[in-house]
Amino acid sequence: MVEVRQLGNSDPRRPARRRYSLRRGVTLRDTIIGFTAVLILGALIFPLFLKLRERARRMECQANMRNIGAAIGKYQTLSTRRAYPVGAAYSAASASAGGSWWLDILPYADTESPVKKWNREIADNGDFTLPTANNNLQIADGLQLSIFYCPSSELPLFADPARYMSEANRRALSGRELKGVPIPMYVAIAGSAPDGMGYDQQAKKDFPSGRNTRDSKYGILSASGVFPPNSQLEQAALVDQKSRIIMVAEQSDYVRYTELDPAELYDVRSAWPRGAFMGTRGNYTVPKPAAGDVNGTGTERCWNITSVRYPLNFRDIKGKPGIVTDPPPPRPAKEGDEPPPLPPYDHAKFGPGHNNPLLSGHPEGVQVLMADESVHFLNEKLDLGILIKMCTRDDKVDVNLP
Repeated sequence: MVEVRQLGNSDPRRPARRRYSLRRGVTLRDTIIGFTAVLILGALIFPLFLKLRERARRMECQANMRNIGAAIGKYQTLSTRRAYPVGAAYSAASASAGGSWWLDILPYADTESPVKKWNREIADNGDFTLPTANNNLQIADGLQLSIFYCPSSELPLFADPARYMSEANRRALSGRELKGVPIPMYVAIAGSAPDGMGYDQQAKKDFPSGRNTRDSKYGILSASGVFPPNSQLEQAALVDQKSRIIMVAEQSDYVRYTELDPAELYDVRSAWPRGAFMGTRGNYTVPKPAAGDVNGTGTERCWNITSVRYPLNFRDIKGKPGIVTDPPPPRPAKEGDEPPPLPPYDHAKFGPGHNNPLLSGHPEGVQVLMADESVHFLNEKLDLGILIKMCTRDDKVDVNLP
Protein backbone atom coordinates (compact mmCIF):
# COMPACT_ATOMS: atom_id res chain seq x y z
CA MET A 1 0.00 0.00 0.00
CA VAL A 2 1.41 3.31 -1.06
CA GLU A 3 1.49 6.02 1.57
CA VAL A 4 0.43 9.40 0.34
CA ARG A 5 1.76 12.43 2.21
CA GLN A 6 0.23 15.88 1.99
CA LEU A 7 2.65 18.55 0.93
CA GLY A 8 3.06 21.50 3.18
CA ASN A 9 2.81 21.67 6.93
CA SER A 10 1.47 18.28 7.80
CA ASP A 11 2.35 18.66 11.41
CA PRO A 12 0.08 21.22 13.07
CA ARG A 13 2.56 21.53 15.89
CA ARG A 14 5.30 22.79 13.55
CA PRO A 15 5.06 26.49 12.72
CA ALA A 16 4.56 27.37 9.05
CA ARG A 17 7.59 28.60 7.10
CA ARG A 18 7.46 32.36 7.08
CA ARG A 19 7.19 34.30 3.84
CA TYR A 20 9.16 37.49 3.50
CA SER A 21 6.90 40.50 3.60
CA LEU A 22 7.03 43.11 0.83
CA ARG A 23 5.77 45.72 3.22
CA ARG A 24 9.04 46.60 4.82
CA GLY A 25 9.46 50.26 5.74
CA VAL A 26 11.48 52.51 3.36
CA THR A 27 14.77 53.35 4.94
CA LEU A 28 16.75 56.56 4.57
CA ARG A 29 19.31 54.66 2.52
CA ASP A 30 16.59 53.51 0.11
CA THR A 31 15.37 57.11 -0.24
CA ILE A 32 18.86 58.41 -0.96
CA ILE A 33 19.52 55.67 -3.53
CA GLY A 34 16.21 56.34 -5.27
CA PHE A 35 16.69 60.10 -5.28
CA THR A 36 20.22 59.70 -6.66
CA ALA A 37 18.94 57.42 -9.40
CA VAL A 38 16.31 60.00 -10.37
CA LEU A 39 18.97 62.74 -10.48
CA ILE A 40 21.27 60.66 -12.65
CA LEU A 41 18.42 59.75 -14.97
CA GLY A 42 17.35 63.39 -15.15
CA ALA A 43 20.92 64.50 -15.88
CA LEU A 44 21.00 62.06 -18.78
CA ILE A 45 17.55 62.86 -20.17
CA PHE A 46 17.38 66.65 -19.67
CA PRO A 47 20.14 67.53 -22.19
CA LEU A 48 18.46 65.22 -24.68
CA PHE A 49 15.15 66.98 -24.04
CA LEU A 50 16.76 70.39 -24.61
CA LYS A 51 18.41 69.13 -27.79
CA LEU A 52 15.13 67.76 -29.14
CA ARG A 53 13.30 70.96 -28.21
CA GLU A 54 15.90 73.10 -29.99
CA ARG A 55 15.71 70.82 -33.02
CA ALA A 56 11.95 71.33 -33.15
CA ARG A 57 12.37 75.09 -32.77
CA ARG A 58 14.99 75.20 -35.49
CA MET A 59 12.67 73.29 -37.82
CA GLU A 60 9.90 75.80 -37.09
CA CYS A 61 12.29 78.65 -37.81
CA GLN A 62 13.29 76.95 -41.06
CA ALA A 63 9.62 76.68 -41.99
CA ASN A 64 9.21 80.43 -41.39
CA MET A 65 12.13 81.19 -43.66
CA ARG A 66 10.86 78.83 -46.35
CA ASN A 67 7.52 80.62 -46.23
CA ILE A 68 9.33 83.94 -46.58
CA GLY A 69 11.27 82.53 -49.54
CA ALA A 70 8.12 81.20 -51.20
CA ALA A 71 6.41 84.60 -50.78
CA ILE A 72 9.42 86.40 -52.29
CA GLY A 73 9.39 83.91 -55.15
CA LYS A 74 5.69 84.45 -55.86
CA TYR A 75 6.12 88.21 -55.79
CA GLN A 76 9.10 88.02 -58.14
CA THR A 77 7.39 85.58 -60.51
CA LEU A 78 4.21 87.65 -60.79
CA SER A 79 6.07 90.95 -61.17
CA THR A 80 5.86 92.35 -64.70
CA ARG A 81 9.64 92.87 -64.65
CA ARG A 82 10.30 89.64 -62.71
CA ALA A 83 11.79 91.92 -60.06
CA TYR A 84 12.40 91.48 -56.36
CA PRO A 85 10.85 93.81 -53.76
CA VAL A 86 12.57 97.05 -52.78
CA GLY A 87 14.49 96.48 -49.56
CA ALA A 88 13.72 99.83 -47.91
CA ALA A 89 11.79 102.46 -49.84
CA TYR A 90 11.68 106.22 -49.84
CA SER A 91 8.37 107.82 -50.82
CA ALA A 92 9.23 110.36 -53.50
CA ALA A 93 5.57 111.38 -53.88
CA SER A 94 5.35 112.61 -50.29
CA ALA A 95 9.09 113.20 -49.75
CA SER A 96 8.98 111.02 -46.65
CA ALA A 97 9.69 107.53 -45.37
CA GLY A 98 8.25 104.69 -47.42
CA GLY A 99 7.68 101.04 -46.61
CA SER A 100 9.80 97.90 -46.35
CA TRP A 101 9.97 94.68 -48.34
CA TRP A 102 7.61 93.04 -45.84
CA LEU A 103 4.70 95.04 -47.27
CA ASP A 104 5.31 93.48 -50.68
CA ILE A 105 5.67 89.84 -49.68
CA LEU A 106 3.13 89.37 -46.87
CA PRO A 107 0.09 89.22 -49.21
CA TYR A 108 1.80 86.25 -50.92
CA ALA A 109 2.53 84.53 -47.60
CA ASP A 110 -1.03 85.00 -46.29
CA THR A 111 -3.95 85.57 -48.62
CA GLU A 112 -5.89 87.17 -45.76
CA SER A 113 -3.04 89.49 -44.82
CA PRO A 114 -4.35 92.81 -43.44
CA VAL A 115 -1.44 94.68 -45.08
CA LYS A 116 -3.37 94.40 -48.35
CA LYS A 117 -5.27 97.43 -47.03
CA TRP A 118 -2.06 99.37 -46.38
CA ASN A 119 -2.21 102.98 -47.53
CA ARG A 120 1.07 103.80 -49.28
CA GLU A 121 -0.10 107.20 -50.47
CA ILE A 122 0.14 108.98 -47.13
CA ALA A 123 3.36 110.52 -45.84
CA ASP A 124 5.58 108.31 -43.66
CA ASN A 125 3.23 105.39 -44.29
CA GLY A 126 5.55 102.93 -42.51
CA ASP A 127 6.43 105.24 -39.62
CA PHE A 128 4.24 105.86 -36.58
CA THR A 129 5.81 108.91 -34.99
CA LEU A 130 2.71 110.82 -36.19
CA PRO A 131 -0.05 108.39 -35.16
CA THR A 132 -2.96 110.70 -35.75
CA ALA A 133 -1.92 111.21 -39.38
CA ASN A 134 -1.10 107.57 -40.16
CA ASN A 135 -4.12 105.29 -40.20
CA ASN A 136 -1.85 102.34 -41.02
CA LEU A 137 -1.18 102.13 -37.28
CA GLN A 138 -4.58 100.45 -36.95
CA ILE A 139 -3.26 97.62 -39.14
CA ALA A 140 0.20 97.32 -37.60
CA ASP A 141 -0.78 97.67 -33.93
CA GLY A 142 -0.80 94.22 -32.34
CA LEU A 143 -0.31 92.41 -35.66
CA GLN A 144 1.15 89.05 -34.63
CA LEU A 145 2.35 86.83 -37.47
CA SER A 146 4.28 83.63 -36.80
CA ILE A 147 6.36 84.26 -39.92
CA PHE A 148 8.06 87.15 -38.08
CA TYR A 149 9.38 85.21 -35.11
CA CYS A 150 12.01 82.57 -34.36
CA PRO A 151 10.79 80.30 -31.51
CA SER A 152 14.33 80.00 -30.10
CA SER A 153 14.54 83.74 -29.52
CA GLU A 154 13.97 85.63 -26.28
CA LEU A 155 13.58 89.00 -28.00
CA PRO A 156 10.32 90.93 -27.53
CA LEU A 157 7.73 90.50 -30.26
CA PHE A 158 6.59 94.13 -30.25
CA ALA A 159 7.88 97.64 -29.68
CA ASP A 160 5.75 100.32 -28.09
CA PRO A 161 5.35 103.02 -30.77
CA ALA A 162 4.49 105.61 -28.12
CA ARG A 163 8.07 105.41 -26.82
CA TYR A 164 9.47 107.11 -29.91
CA MET A 165 6.71 109.66 -30.40
CA SER A 166 7.09 113.25 -29.34
CA GLU A 167 5.34 114.30 -26.14
CA ALA A 168 2.71 116.16 -28.17
CA ASN A 169 1.95 113.06 -30.25
CA ARG A 170 1.72 110.87 -27.17
CA ARG A 171 -0.88 113.27 -25.77
CA ALA A 172 -2.70 113.16 -29.12
CA LEU A 173 -3.37 109.45 -28.60
CA SER A 174 -6.04 110.58 -26.10
CA GLY A 175 -5.53 107.66 -23.75
CA ARG A 176 -5.59 105.02 -26.46
CA GLU A 177 -3.59 101.96 -25.43
CA LEU A 178 -1.30 100.51 -28.10
CA LYS A 179 -0.39 96.84 -28.20
CA GLY A 180 2.78 97.52 -30.15
CA VAL A 181 4.16 97.23 -33.66
CA PRO A 182 5.74 93.89 -34.68
CA ILE A 183 9.54 93.66 -34.81
CA PRO A 184 10.57 90.77 -37.11
CA MET A 185 13.53 88.52 -36.36
CA TYR A 186 14.48 88.18 -40.02
CA VAL A 187 16.28 90.84 -42.08
CA ALA A 188 16.87 91.27 -45.82
CA ILE A 189 20.41 91.60 -47.14
CA ALA A 190 21.15 94.91 -48.88
CA GLY A 191 24.70 93.79 -49.63
CA SER A 192 28.07 93.65 -47.97
CA ALA A 193 30.55 96.17 -46.64
CA PRO A 194 33.08 95.95 -48.17
CA ASP A 195 31.45 95.23 -51.51
CA GLY A 196 32.14 91.62 -52.39
CA MET A 197 32.60 92.54 -56.05
CA GLY A 198 36.03 94.00 -55.36
CA TYR A 199 36.98 92.25 -52.14
CA ASP A 200 40.34 90.52 -52.18
CA GLN A 201 39.91 87.69 -49.69
CA GLN A 202 43.64 86.89 -49.56
CA ALA A 203 44.85 90.46 -49.12
CA LYS A 204 41.80 91.42 -47.02
CA LYS A 205 41.49 94.61 -49.05
CA ASP A 206 38.46 96.29 -50.54
CA PHE A 207 38.43 97.71 -54.02
CA PRO A 208 35.16 99.70 -54.13
CA SER A 209 32.92 98.96 -57.08
CA GLY A 210 30.84 102.10 -56.56
CA ARG A 211 27.93 100.58 -54.66
CA ASN A 212 28.85 101.44 -51.09
CA THR A 213 28.54 104.71 -49.20
CA ARG A 214 31.32 106.20 -47.15
CA ASP A 215 31.53 105.13 -43.52
CA SER A 216 29.08 107.54 -41.86
CA LYS A 217 27.84 107.67 -38.28
CA TYR A 218 25.46 104.84 -39.21
CA GLY A 219 28.08 102.78 -41.01
CA ILE A 220 28.45 101.69 -44.63
CA LEU A 221 25.33 101.18 -46.72
CA SER A 222 25.68 98.73 -49.60
CA ALA A 223 23.70 97.93 -52.74
CA SER A 224 25.52 94.73 -53.70
CA GLY A 225 22.84 92.34 -52.43
CA VAL A 226 19.32 91.31 -53.43
CA PHE A 227 17.46 93.94 -51.35
CA PRO A 228 19.17 97.33 -51.69
CA PRO A 229 17.38 100.55 -50.70
CA ASN A 230 15.19 102.26 -53.30
CA SER A 231 16.14 99.74 -55.98
CA GLN A 232 14.05 96.91 -57.39
CA LEU A 233 16.37 94.32 -58.89
CA GLU A 234 15.38 92.19 -61.84
CA GLN A 235 16.20 88.52 -61.92
CA ALA A 236 19.04 89.14 -64.38
CA ALA A 237 20.88 91.13 -61.70
CA LEU A 238 21.59 87.89 -59.83
CA VAL A 239 24.63 86.74 -61.77
CA ASP A 240 25.88 84.14 -59.27
CA GLN A 241 24.14 80.85 -58.65
CA LYS A 242 20.97 81.49 -56.63
CA SER A 243 21.92 78.67 -54.27
CA ARG A 244 24.98 80.73 -53.26
CA ILE A 245 23.32 84.12 -52.65
CA ILE A 246 21.88 85.01 -49.24
CA MET A 247 18.61 86.98 -49.42
CA VAL A 248 17.37 86.94 -45.82
CA ALA A 249 18.97 85.98 -42.51
CA GLU A 250 18.21 85.89 -38.81
CA GLN A 251 18.51 88.70 -36.31
CA SER A 252 16.99 86.84 -33.40
CA ASP A 253 19.22 87.37 -30.38
CA TYR A 254 20.62 90.07 -28.13
CA VAL A 255 24.17 91.31 -28.09
CA ARG A 256 25.66 91.52 -24.64
CA TYR A 257 27.68 94.41 -23.27
CA THR A 258 29.81 92.27 -20.97
CA GLU A 259 31.88 95.08 -19.43
CA LEU A 260 28.91 95.86 -17.19
CA ASP A 261 27.92 93.58 -14.33
CA PRO A 262 25.36 92.25 -14.84
CA ALA A 263 25.80 92.46 -18.59
CA GLU A 264 23.44 94.71 -20.50
CA LEU A 265 21.42 93.21 -23.33
CA TYR A 266 20.95 95.22 -26.53
CA ASP A 267 18.48 94.63 -29.32
CA VAL A 268 20.20 95.15 -32.68
CA ARG A 269 17.44 94.06 -35.04
CA SER A 270 17.32 96.26 -38.10
CA ALA A 271 13.56 96.65 -37.61
CA TRP A 272 13.97 98.10 -34.10
CA PRO A 273 12.22 100.19 -32.91
CA ARG A 274 10.02 101.35 -35.84
CA GLY A 275 8.74 97.93 -36.83
CA ALA A 276 8.32 95.62 -39.79
CA PHE A 277 6.94 98.17 -42.24
CA MET A 278 9.39 101.07 -41.98
CA GLY A 279 11.57 101.76 -45.03
CA THR A 280 13.90 104.76 -45.19
CA ARG A 281 13.86 108.55 -45.31
CA GLY A 282 17.01 108.53 -47.41
CA ASN A 283 16.55 109.30 -51.07
CA TYR A 284 19.15 106.69 -51.98
CA THR A 285 19.29 105.29 -55.48
CA VAL A 286 22.43 103.23 -55.91
CA PRO A 287 24.78 104.22 -53.07
CA LYS A 288 28.13 105.45 -54.31
CA PRO A 289 31.22 106.79 -52.56
CA ALA A 290 30.57 110.38 -53.59
CA ALA A 291 31.09 113.39 -51.35
CA GLY A 292 28.63 116.06 -50.30
CA ASP A 293 25.31 114.39 -51.09
CA VAL A 294 22.89 112.05 -49.39
CA ASN A 295 23.82 109.09 -51.56
CA GLY A 296 27.47 109.41 -50.67
CA THR A 297 27.37 110.06 -46.95
CA GLY A 298 24.78 107.51 -45.91
CA THR A 299 23.35 109.82 -43.26
CA GLU A 300 19.83 108.37 -43.45
CA ARG A 301 19.09 105.02 -41.87
CA CYS A 302 17.33 102.11 -43.52
CA TRP A 303 15.07 99.78 -41.56
CA ASN A 304 14.57 96.03 -42.18
CA ILE A 305 17.73 95.64 -44.29
CA THR A 306 21.40 95.32 -43.37
CA SER A 307 24.78 95.47 -45.10
CA VAL A 308 26.90 92.61 -43.77
CA ARG A 309 30.18 93.85 -42.31
CA TYR A 310 30.84 91.57 -39.35
CA PRO A 311 30.96 87.77 -38.78
CA LEU A 312 27.91 85.71 -37.84
CA ASN A 313 26.82 85.99 -34.19
CA PHE A 314 29.12 89.00 -33.73
CA ARG A 315 28.56 90.39 -30.23
CA ASP A 316 31.68 92.43 -29.41
CA ILE A 317 29.99 95.66 -30.47
CA LYS A 318 31.85 98.22 -28.38
CA GLY A 319 33.23 100.92 -30.65
CA LYS A 320 32.32 99.08 -33.84
CA PRO A 321 31.10 101.43 -36.58
CA GLY A 322 27.79 100.75 -38.26
CA ILE A 323 26.16 99.07 -35.22
CA VAL A 324 23.51 101.17 -33.48
CA THR A 325 21.65 99.68 -30.52
CA ASP A 326 18.54 100.51 -28.63
CA PRO A 327 19.26 102.34 -25.34
CA PRO A 328 19.72 100.01 -22.36
CA PRO A 329 16.84 99.68 -19.91
CA PRO A 330 17.23 101.77 -16.76
CA ARG A 331 18.66 100.01 -13.72
CA PRO A 332 17.08 100.01 -10.23
CA ALA A 333 18.47 102.56 -7.80
CA LYS A 334 19.55 99.75 -5.49
CA GLU A 335 19.36 95.99 -5.38
CA GLY A 336 15.84 94.74 -4.73
CA ASP A 337 14.10 97.84 -6.08
CA GLU A 338 11.69 97.59 -8.98
CA PRO A 339 13.22 98.79 -12.25
CA PRO A 340 11.99 102.24 -13.27
CA PRO A 341 9.64 102.54 -16.27
CA LEU A 342 11.18 102.69 -19.72
CA PRO A 343 11.79 106.28 -20.80
CA PRO A 344 10.62 107.59 -24.17
CA TYR A 345 13.00 107.23 -27.10
CA ASP A 346 14.37 110.23 -28.89
CA HIS A 347 13.27 108.93 -32.27
CA ALA A 348 15.90 111.02 -34.04
CA LYS A 349 18.75 109.21 -32.27
CA PHE A 350 17.89 105.53 -32.05
CA GLY A 351 17.39 103.02 -34.80
CA PRO A 352 19.44 100.54 -36.77
CA GLY A 353 22.91 101.08 -38.06
CA HIS A 354 23.63 100.05 -41.63
CA ASN A 355 25.79 97.16 -40.40
CA ASN A 356 23.87 95.64 -37.50
CA PRO A 357 25.05 91.99 -37.44
CA LEU A 358 23.32 88.70 -38.19
CA LEU A 359 22.53 86.96 -34.92
CA SER A 360 20.69 83.80 -33.97
CA GLY A 361 18.93 82.38 -30.95
CA HIS A 362 20.17 78.94 -32.06
CA PRO A 363 23.47 77.62 -30.70
CA GLU A 364 26.58 77.91 -32.87
CA GLY A 365 25.17 79.42 -36.03
CA VAL A 366 22.63 81.42 -38.02
CA GLN A 367 19.95 80.31 -40.47
CA VAL A 368 19.90 81.99 -43.87
CA LEU A 369 17.53 81.99 -46.82
CA MET A 370 19.20 81.66 -50.22
CA ALA A 371 17.94 83.13 -53.49
CA ASP A 372 16.82 79.67 -54.64
CA GLU A 373 14.48 79.65 -51.60
CA SER A 374 16.49 76.98 -49.75
CA VAL A 375 17.34 77.43 -46.07
CA HIS A 376 20.77 76.63 -44.61
CA PHE A 377 22.32 76.75 -41.15
CA LEU A 378 25.71 78.48 -41.33
CA ASN A 379 28.25 77.89 -38.60
CA GLU A 380 29.22 81.07 -36.76
CA LYS A 381 32.89 80.31 -37.45
CA LEU A 382 32.34 80.85 -41.17
CA ASP A 383 35.10 83.04 -42.61
CA LEU A 384 33.96 86.64 -43.03
CA GLY A 385 35.35 86.79 -46.56
CA ILE A 386 33.17 83.87 -47.61
CA LEU A 387 30.14 85.43 -45.92
CA ILE A 388 30.73 88.68 -47.82
CA LYS A 389 30.88 86.78 -51.10
CA MET A 390 27.61 85.03 -50.25
CA CYS A 391 25.94 88.41 -49.66
CA THR A 392 27.04 89.72 -53.06
CA ARG A 393 24.80 88.83 -55.98
CA ASP A 394 27.25 89.30 -58.85
CA ASP A 395 30.86 88.78 -57.79
CA LYS A 396 30.95 85.69 -60.06
CA VAL A 397 32.40 83.59 -57.27
CA ASP A 398 30.23 80.61 -56.35
CA VAL A 399 31.45 79.69 -52.90
CA ASN A 400 30.66 76.25 -51.59
CA LEU A 401 28.22 76.12 -48.72
CA PRO A 402 29.90 74.87 -45.53
